Amino acid sequence: LARSLTRRRGATLRFTLSEAAKVTLTFAQPATGRRVGKACRKATRKNRAKPRCTIAGVRGKLTVNGRTGKNSLTFKGKLSSTKRLALGSYRLTASAIDAAGNKATPASRRFTLGR
Repeated sequence: LARSLTRRRGATLRFTLSEAAKVTLTFAQPATGRRVGKACRKATRKNRAKPRCTIAGVRGKLTVNGRTGKNSLTFKGKLSSTKRLALGSYRLTASAIDAAGNKATPASRRFTLGR
């Protein structure tokens, strides 16, 4: 996956599976928050002195059926026919689950969506 992609050109996501599986691609836009108890909350005037933490900020998910071997998917910033990702920095996390319910170790990559 390229570190930077544009809506016009897009990027090709490539991954290899040992067997057919459902692959979920999660797009998150990390934001800085504050640790309040055990939770990471949005920063406010009241909690601004608390320790910093990172809020995942999931913006959307895309699910595809992967086949055994090499797979590729062209991505241009659209999650559906109506939902698009806004410009900015994101973390893409890919996780796969096969028909037997076995889960693969999730893999993630940072990228920037530009004009």
